[in-house]
Amino acid sequence: MFHSRKENAYGEREMILGGRVGRQISGAIDGSRLFAELKTTESDLARHAVERAEAATQSEAIAEIGKLLSSTLDSEEVYQPFVDEVRKLIDCDVLAINLVEADRKMIRVIHQVGRQRDDRLVGSSLVLAGSITEAAATAGRPVIVQGYSEAEMAERFPLTLPSYRMGAKSWMCTPMINRGQTIGGLVFIPNVKSAFSQSDADLAQRVGDQIAGAIANSQFLADLKQAEANLEVSYQRYQMILETAHGAFVAIDDRGQVITWNTRAEKTFGWKSGDAVRRRLSDLIIPHRFADQYMAGLRRFLDTGKGNVVNQRLELVAMHRDGHEFPVEITISPLKLGESYMFNAFVRDITEQKRLEQEVLQYTETLERANQELQQFDRLKDEFISTVSHELRTPLTSIKDSAEILLNYEDEDQELQMDFLRIINSESDRLTRLTTCWTCHGWSPDRCAGTGKNWSWPTLCSSPSMAPRPSPFKRAWRSPWTWGMTCPISGTTETDWSRW
Repeated sequence: MFHSRKENAYGEREMILGGRVGRQISGAIDGSRLFAELKTTESDLARHAVERAEAATQSEAIAEIGKLLSSTLDSEEVYQPFVDEVRKLIDCDVLAINLVEADRKMIRVIHQVGRQRDDRLVGSSLVLAGSITEAAATAGRPVIVQGYSEAEMAERFPLTLPSYRMGAKSWMCTPMINRGQTIGGLVFIPNVKSAFSQSDADLAQRVGDQIAGAIANSQFLADLKQAEANLEVSYQRYQMILETAHGAFVAIDDRGQVITWNTRAEKTFGWKSGDAVRRRLSDLIIPHRFADQYMAGLRRFLDTGKGNVVNQRLELVAMHRDGHEFPVEITISPLKLGESYMFNAFVRDITEQKRLEQEVLQYTETLERANQELQQFDRLKDEFISTVSHELRTPLTSIKDSAEILLNYEDEDQELQMDFLRIINSESDRLTRLTTCWTCHGWSPDRCAGTGKNWSWPTLCSSPSMAPRPSPFKRAWRSPWTWGMTCPISGTTETDWSRW
């Protein structure tokens, strides 16, 4: 555009010249614009090339990290190679791997490269609350902390305040998430301020996801190994209990096949464990005549869940390997495992117990008979004492009465006195015979009790062995046991011996 202070300064000629100049300058301007666009395009291409190169480098590094993590299930073996590769992607002075404990209250440093300014070492435990790891776990994404004042750090991240006071000014933590649960965090600490960008956070999240899976798998492997170790200890304890049990232990599956056979079972039934396991129990210890009943009962329990021999103590007949049968006490307990059953049986040979029970029964019967005989002896003893009392008191009474008459009636005629003296003499002989019988013949109620006979005093006293020997002071003697005299005092005839 041309301007002039003169009137009518431009004519046809100037217009032609101006057009020619305008056409020339427009080409130059278009060339300049094209050059600028070319420069911009070249810069963009260079930038994209750098980005592609960086992306390729990152992809290679992440792929290498993936190889490292997949090379073993033991994550501790790859911690150091892992952090070396990560530091190639994200520049930092300290890189720590923190693991959240099961109680969700503490975190533990399981690996660390570089030394934090507050001297936190591998294996140390920290409180989760107030840490950057807690902030990342709560957000579920990487957290960048930089440009904060000390007051802001004290308010938001009090656990990081000691590190801040010792010179750290930037932190980045990415959560390690496995199956929706945060298991820990990767903490990056550089040696410069404002070191991290969003691209660093995105990259950190990618490697955090990789290491989270590896750590989770490693924990699963560790838990599995611990479970296997616990299972082995439990199995060894179980075997020890079975082997030291005083009774035989036999376990069978729902097909009736033996799956466990302890040492006591070997001694009880004569079958070695290697011969018994995987064989049907009915072929080993059940008498053949009961085998069908046993299998029918097993099928009935599997169909209905009820049985006549489970969960109770029974006495049954078992069979030894050599074929002889013997009594056993058995307790069978069913155990459901998923859709199948196993049956645990504790078996005890009670042959000796039965023998002792039979002996006890025989001894009991013998004691009962002895008790009955003792009771009979007590009755005979009572009868004996009663009879002795009667037999002694009767002649003594006669002697005493006759002696009193003689003493009180001295003037009586001699014949009557002689009658009383004869009574005294007769009753004395009677006492002599009784004492002679007891001492010389050794008669006693217990001797009579052992004969099985019902002895009576008339029978005893009328026997020939009861007759006393003649006294050397008597001129003549006759047995008074067949007499029937009249008592001069009472006037009765003593012939009823059953009263004696």
